[in-house]
Amino acid sequence: MPREPNALNDREALFRYRIVSLVKAHQYSGLRLSEAVRRVAGERHLYDDMSERKVSERTVYRWLAAYRDEAVAGLRPAERGKLKGSRVLDEQLLRSIAQERERDRDASIPELMRRAEQYELIADSAQLDRSTVWRTMCRMGIETSRRKHPKEADMRRFRYPERMQMVVADFKHFRAGLLRAKRVAVYFLDNATRFGLDVFACTSEQADAVLRILYRVISLYGLMDLMYWDGGAGFKDCELLSVVSALGVP
Repeated sequence: MPREPNALNDREALFRYRIVSLVKAHQYSGLRLSEAVRRVAGERHLYDDMSERKVSERTVYRWLAAYRDEAVAGLRPAERGKLKGSRVLDEQLLRSIAQERERDRDASIPELMRRAEQYELIADSAQLDRSTVWRTMCRMGIETSRRKHPKEADMRRFRYPERMQMVVADFKHFRAGLLRAKRVAVYFLDNATRFGLDVFACTSEQADAVLRILYRVISLYGLMDLMYWDGGAGFKDCELLSVVSALGVP
Protein backbone atom coordinates (compact mmCIF):
# COMPACT_ATOMS: atom_id res chain seq x y z
CA MET A 1 0.00 0.00 0.00
CA PRO A 2 1.51 3.38 -0.96
CA ARG A 3 1.90 5.63 2.05
CA GLU A 4 0.51 9.06 1.36
CA PRO A 5 1.54 11.54 4.06
CA ASN A 6 -1.35 13.91 3.40
CA ALA A 7 -3.95 11.17 3.61
CA LEU A 8 -2.41 9.52 6.68
CA ASN A 9 -2.43 12.84 8.52
CA ASP A 10 -6.14 13.34 7.76
CA ARG A 11 -8.25 12.27 10.75
CA GLU A 12 -11.35 11.68 8.62
CA ALA A 13 -9.38 9.56 6.10
CA LEU A 14 -7.95 7.45 8.94
CA PHE A 15 -11.41 6.88 10.37
CA ARG A 16 -12.70 5.79 6.98
CA TYR A 17 -9.67 3.51 6.55
CA ARG A 18 -10.49 1.88 9.89
CA ILE A 19 -14.04 1.16 8.67
CA VAL A 20 -12.68 -0.33 5.45
CA SER A 21 -10.23 -2.45 7.47
CA LEU A 22 -13.06 -3.80 9.64
CA VAL A 23 -14.97 -4.88 6.56
CA LYS A 24 -11.87 -6.55 5.12
CA ALA A 25 -11.21 -8.34 8.44
CA HIS A 26 -14.77 -9.73 8.49
CA GLN A 27 -14.33 -10.89 4.90
CA TYR A 28 -11.09 -12.69 5.78
CA SER A 29 -12.90 -14.44 8.62
CA GLY A 30 -15.30 -15.97 6.11
CA LEU A 31 -18.21 -13.52 5.88
CA ARG A 32 -19.62 -12.39 2.56
CA LEU A 33 -19.18 -8.73 1.62
CA SER A 34 -22.84 -7.86 2.22
CA GLU A 35 -22.77 -9.52 5.67
CA ALA A 36 -19.53 -7.77 6.59
CA VAL A 37 -20.88 -4.36 5.53
CA ARG A 38 -24.14 -4.96 7.42
CA ARG A 39 -22.27 -5.89 10.59
CA VAL A 40 -19.96 -2.86 10.44
CA ALA A 41 -22.84 -0.48 9.69
CA GLY A 42 -24.76 -1.82 12.67
CA GLU A 43 -22.01 -0.94 15.15
CA ARG A 44 -20.95 2.34 16.75
CA HIS A 45 -17.38 3.43 16.09
CA LEU A 46 -15.15 5.72 18.13
CA TYR A 47 -13.74 8.79 16.43
CA ASP A 48 -10.34 10.21 17.45
CA ASP A 49 -12.02 12.67 19.84
CA MET A 50 -13.72 9.69 21.60
CA SER A 51 -17.13 10.54 20.18
CA GLU A 52 -19.31 7.78 18.76
CA ARG A 53 -20.29 7.65 15.11
CA LYS A 54 -22.44 5.36 12.98
CA VAL A 55 -22.10 4.90 9.24
CA SER A 56 -24.72 3.64 6.82
CA GLU A 57 -24.28 0.64 4.55
CA ARG A 58 -24.37 2.91 1.52
CA THR A 59 -21.52 4.99 2.95
CA VAL A 60 -19.43 1.89 3.68
CA TYR A 61 -19.85 0.67 0.09
CA ARG A 62 -18.83 4.12 -1.17
CA TRP A 63 -15.68 4.12 0.97
CA LEU A 64 -14.81 0.60 -0.18
CA ALA A 65 -15.05 1.68 -3.82
CA ALA A 66 -12.93 4.77 -3.16
CA TYR A 67 -10.28 2.67 -1.42
CA ARG A 68 -10.26 0.15 -4.26
CA ASP A 69 -9.69 2.92 -6.84
CA GLU A 70 -7.24 5.24 -5.06
CA ALA A 71 -6.14 3.46 -1.84
CA VAL A 72 -6.00 5.73 1.26
CA ALA A 73 -5.90 8.88 -0.86
CA GLY A 74 -9.39 8.10 -2.10
CA LEU A 75 -10.73 8.20 1.46
CA ARG A 76 -9.90 11.85 1.98
CA PRO A 77 -12.95 14.15 2.07
CA ALA A 78 -13.44 16.13 -1.12
CA GLU A 79 -12.31 19.72 -0.85
CA ARG A 80 -15.19 22.02 -1.59
CA GLY A 81 -14.82 25.67 -2.42
CA LYS A 82 -16.63 28.10 -0.19
CA LEU A 83 -19.91 29.21 -1.75
CA LYS A 84 -20.08 33.00 -2.06
CA GLY A 85 -23.45 33.30 -3.73
CA SER A 86 -26.37 30.92 -4.03
CA ARG A 87 -27.16 27.78 -5.99
CA VAL A 88 -30.86 28.60 -5.77
CA LEU A 89 -31.21 32.37 -6.31
CA ASP A 90 -30.62 33.99 -9.69
CA GLU A 91 -27.49 36.10 -10.17
CA GLN A 92 -29.51 39.06 -11.41
CA LEU A 93 -31.65 38.89 -8.27
CA LEU A 94 -28.54 38.84 -6.05
CA ARG A 95 -27.09 41.89 -7.82
CA SER A 96 -30.37 43.74 -7.35
CA ILE A 97 -30.48 42.88 -3.62
CA ALA A 98 -26.88 44.06 -3.16
CA GLN A 99 -27.55 47.33 -4.99
CA GLU A 100 -30.78 48.04 -3.12
CA ARG A 101 -29.16 47.29 0.24
CA GLU A 102 -26.27 49.62 -0.57
CA ARG A 103 -28.67 52.34 -1.69
CA ASP A 104 -31.06 51.90 1.23
CA ARG A 105 -29.20 50.61 4.31
CA ASP A 106 -32.38 50.36 6.43
CA ALA A 107 -34.37 48.26 3.93
CA SER A 108 -35.40 44.95 5.50
CA ILE A 109 -35.15 41.61 3.74
CA PRO A 110 -38.95 41.42 3.10
CA GLU A 111 -38.75 44.93 1.63
CA LEU A 112 -35.86 43.87 -0.64
CA MET A 113 -37.92 40.89 -1.77
CA ARG A 114 -40.93 43.11 -2.54
CA ARG A 115 -38.74 45.45 -4.59
CA ALA A 116 -37.37 42.49 -6.53
CA GLU A 117 -40.97 41.51 -7.30
CA GLN A 118 -41.70 45.06 -8.49
CA TYR A 119 -38.64 44.92 -10.75
CA GLU A 120 -40.07 41.61 -12.12
CA LEU A 121 -36.99 39.66 -11.01
CA ILE A 122 -39.21 37.17 -9.17
CA ALA A 123 -42.82 36.24 -9.73
CA ASP A 124 -44.00 36.24 -6.11
CA SER A 125 -41.99 37.43 -3.11
CA ALA A 126 -44.13 35.30 -0.77
CA GLN A 127 -42.73 32.12 -2.37
CA LEU A 128 -39.14 33.16 -1.63
CA ASP A 129 -37.80 32.07 1.76
CA ARG A 130 -36.36 35.06 3.63
CA SER A 131 -33.94 32.75 5.48
CA THR A 132 -32.42 31.73 2.13
CA VAL A 133 -31.99 35.39 1.20
CA TRP A 134 -30.45 36.17 4.61
CA ARG A 135 -27.91 33.33 4.39
CA THR A 136 -26.98 34.34 0.85
CA MET A 137 -26.46 37.95 1.92
CA CYS A 138 -24.19 36.76 4.74
CA ARG A 139 -22.11 34.71 2.30
CA MET A 140 -21.84 37.70 -0.02
CA GLY A 141 -20.61 39.90 2.81
CA ILE A 142 -23.70 42.15 2.79
CA GLU A 143 -24.52 43.65 6.18
CA THR A 144 -27.82 42.25 7.48
CA SER A 145 -28.02 43.72 10.99
CA ARG A 146 -29.99 46.83 11.82
CA ARG A 147 -28.19 50.07 12.48
CA LYS A 148 -28.28 51.32 16.05
CA HIS A 149 -29.59 54.85 16.31
CA PRO A 150 -28.70 57.16 19.18
CA LYS A 151 -31.28 57.25 21.93
CA GLU A 152 -32.22 60.87 21.26
CA ALA A 153 -32.95 60.03 17.62
CA ASP A 154 -35.48 57.30 18.50
CA MET A 155 -38.56 57.90 16.35
CA ARG A 156 -41.69 55.97 17.24
CA ARG A 157 -44.57 55.35 14.90
CA PHE A 158 -47.13 56.12 17.61
CA ARG A 159 -46.40 58.51 20.44
CA TYR A 160 -49.53 59.97 22.00
CA PRO A 161 -49.09 62.36 24.94
CA GLU A 162 -52.10 61.30 27.04
CA ARG A 163 -53.12 57.93 28.44
CA MET A 164 -55.86 55.92 26.71
CA GLN A 165 -55.51 57.88 23.49
CA MET A 166 -54.06 54.76 21.90
CA VAL A 167 -54.24 51.17 23.15
CA VAL A 168 -52.05 48.52 21.53
CA ALA A 169 -53.23 44.88 21.59
CA ASP A 170 -51.32 41.77 20.56
CA PHE A 171 -50.88 38.05 21.16
CA LYS A 172 -47.64 36.54 22.53
CA HIS A 173 -46.96 32.81 22.13
CA PHE A 174 -44.97 31.02 24.85
CA ARG A 175 -44.38 27.64 26.51
CA ALA A 176 -45.72 26.99 30.01
CA GLY A 177 -44.92 24.50 32.76
CA LEU A 178 -42.76 21.40 32.91
CA LEU A 179 -44.56 19.92 29.91
CA ARG A 180 -43.76 23.01 27.80
CA ALA A 181 -47.41 23.32 26.79
CA LYS A 182 -48.30 25.79 24.05
CA ARG A 183 -49.98 28.90 25.41
CA VAL A 184 -50.72 32.38 24.12
CA ALA A 185 -51.26 35.62 26.05
CA VAL A 186 -53.31 38.53 24.76
CA TYR A 187 -52.26 41.83 26.30
CA PHE A 188 -53.33 45.49 26.10
CA LEU A 189 -50.77 48.29 26.45
CA ASP A 190 -51.32 52.02 26.82
CA ASN A 191 -49.28 53.79 24.15
CA ALA A 192 -48.46 56.97 26.05
CA THR A 193 -47.29 55.42 29.33
CA ARG A 194 -46.28 51.94 28.05
CA PHE A 195 -48.33 50.63 30.97
CA GLY A 196 -49.70 47.09 30.77
CA LEU A 197 -53.45 47.51 31.15
CA ASP A 198 -54.31 43.80 31.33
CA VAL A 199 -53.27 40.36 30.09
CA PHE A 200 -55.11 37.08 29.61
CA ALA A 201 -53.61 33.65 28.82
CA CYS A 202 -55.34 31.00 26.71
CA THR A 203 -54.49 28.08 24.43
CA SER A 204 -54.87 29.79 21.03
CA GLU A 205 -55.61 33.14 19.42
CA GLN A 206 -59.31 33.48 20.22
CA ALA A 207 -61.62 36.42 19.69
CA ASP A 208 -63.51 35.70 22.92
CA ALA A 209 -60.27 36.21 24.88
CA VAL A 210 -59.88 39.64 23.27
CA LEU A 211 -63.48 40.52 24.10
CA ARG A 212 -63.00 39.45 27.71
CA ILE A 213 -59.89 41.56 28.22
CA LEU A 214 -61.46 44.46 26.31
CA TYR A 215 -64.39 44.45 28.74
CA ARG A 216 -62.06 44.45 31.76
CA VAL A 217 -59.88 47.27 30.38
CA ILE A 218 -62.90 49.49 29.64
CA SER A 219 -64.37 48.72 33.07
CA LEU A 220 -61.11 49.68 34.85
CA TYR A 221 -59.72 52.52 32.73
CA GLY A 222 -62.53 53.76 30.51
CA LEU A 223 -62.97 53.85 26.75
CA MET A 224 -59.91 54.34 24.56
CA ASP A 225 -59.78 56.78 21.63
CA LEU A 226 -57.99 54.42 19.24
CA MET A 227 -56.98 50.77 19.11
CA TYR A 228 -54.09 49.24 17.19
CA TRP A 229 -53.56 45.53 16.52
CA ASP A 230 -52.10 43.28 13.83
CA GLY A 231 -53.96 41.00 11.44
CA GLY A 232 -53.85 37.91 13.64
CA ALA A 233 -56.60 35.31 13.72
CA GLY A 234 -57.98 36.54 17.03
CA PHE A 235 -58.39 40.11 15.76
CA LYS A 236 -60.01 39.39 12.38
CA ASP A 237 -63.13 37.90 13.94
CA CYS A 238 -66.34 39.57 12.72
CA GLU A 239 -67.92 39.57 16.19
CA LEU A 240 -64.93 41.43 17.68
CA LEU A 241 -64.93 43.95 14.85
CA SER A 242 -68.65 44.61 15.26
CA VAL A 243 -68.26 45.15 19.03
CA VAL A 244 -65.41 47.63 18.59
CA SER A 245 -67.32 49.39 15.82
CA ALA A 246 -70.39 49.67 18.02
CA LEU A 247 -68.23 51.26 20.73
CA GLY A 248 -67.11 53.88 18.22
CA VAL A 249 -63.43 53.06 18.60
CA PRO A 250 -61.43 53.32 15.35
